Amino acid sequence: DKQRRQLEAAVSEEQSNLQKAQRKLIEVKTNKEYSAMLAEIEAFKQKIAGYEDAVLHNMELTELRKQELQACERQVKDAEQALAEGRQRNELELAVLQQTLAERRQTREEAAQQLERPVIDLYTRLLTSRKGLAVVGIKNATCQGCFLSLPPQLIQEVRRNDRVLTCSHCQRILYWSGETLHTPSESGASELVR
Repeated sequence: DKQRRQLEAAVSEEQSNLQKAQRKLIEVKTNKEYSAMLAEIEAFKQKIAGYEDAVLHNMELTELRKQELQACERQVKDAEQALAEGRQRNELELAVLQQTLAERRQTREEAAQQLERPVIDLYTRLLTSRKGLAVVGIKNATCQGCFLSLPPQLIQEVRRNDRVLTCSHCQRILYWSGETLHTPSESGASELVR
């Protein structure tokens, strides 16, 4: 818009110069001066036409930019709405997660009160030394902390669940994850039956 106003001011100035030149044309006495004045008048007209074309081009660009600005504003509005909806979903999810965390902390505190002090100390020590993974399950006869095979006797003792047992390799506390054991004798017997 500023550029358009400057061009319009230049058009007015050139029109003023054109009018002055046309008034001087009446006062000209020789053909040479007359033709020079006509050339000057034509130059003013060309300048005016150039400025007017530039003003029209500028107006078209301004209109185009306004349309682009409106489209961008709609996109911003849509993005802000999506952001607000996402923020609201995140806040709801955070509230649910905080509620779940509070419940689990309460459950953890209740369970910790039922444990003996040496077990809690072992758990705390393992939690800090094993990157937050102190208790692991047994799957396919392997410790899920270090993924090394466990002796069958240790697996049976963990299944009994009558005391706290640790992996002989990584020292993490083991628990039975409910997987059924296939002993070699059972698999051999099933093959004999076939």
